[in-house]
Amino acid sequence: MALEQAIHELESAAGDDSMAGSNPVAWRTAVRERLQRIRALMTEPLVSRDGWLVARAQHAERDRCALVERMSAMTAAPRSAGSS
Repeated sequence: MALEQAIHELESAAGDDSMAGSNPVAWRTAVRERLQRIRALMTEPLVSRDGWLVARAQHAERDRCALVERMSAMTAAPRSAGSS
């Protein structure tokens, strides 16, 4: 349930056009923080105790790992324009 709530909060923050237009830095920070929360919730490994679900669990685990990697890249602190 916590993951569903975190996703809902991300959707709300991402869709907040008034904040995005008036203060884009704060908007990006809010969205990044919510992505980090989702990433943290998704790092818990999936476990399947039923033998017939092992293949599905492995597929879901690969998808989850790919999403976590993408979120990690998106939530990394942005570099300043002058840094290399």
